Amino acid sequence: MVMLLGLLLIAAAAAVATKEDIEEPEEESWSTWAKDKINEGLGFKHQDGEEVGSKAGEAVKSTRESTQETVSEAGKQAADKAEKTKETTKSTVEEATEAAKKKAGEVSAKTKESKDKSMEKTGQAQEKVGESTESAKQKGYGGYETVKEKAKEVVDTAKEKLYRAKETVVGGDSGEHQEEEL
Repeated sequence: MVMLLGLLLIAAAAAVATKEDIEEPEEESWSTWAKDKINEGLGFKHQDGEEVGSKAGEAVKSTRESTQETVSEAGKQAADKAEKTKETTKSTVEEATEAAKKKAGEVSAKTKESKDKSMEKTGQAQEKVGESTESAKQKGYGGYETVKEKAKEVVDTAKEKLYRAKETVVGGDSGEHQEEEL
């Protein structure tokens, strides 16, 4: 294609030859000889300069239109591919967004579930602490009562021993007096 275009340009350049060159066939210069050879090769052997220029112009115009058509088609194909890429990207982004939302929902649900379990276990622990505290109070109160009774018994035993010791030392009947002092 490029080679044909180059040949056409050379032919067009050769066609621009002045009328003097065409009218004086006696002296054949190298440019005339080259022009004739190019014209022969292109099938323009016996045509005059205007026809050659016209045909070269038509060839250039045809080449330009073909090139424009090719470029236009390539542009359309590129636009189509860009549109497909855009749609694919959009679809992928939407899918990724939906997947992220789903995962976030799952994480949120698991977090809530974990929080609820923690709250339940905390409540159970508080209940057990309360029960243990109450039990300790009951045991402590029971222990207090036991200690109180034991202390009273000890005091009573001590009084009795003192009374006996006094009886032994002092002798006699001072039972009423003894209880009053103590």
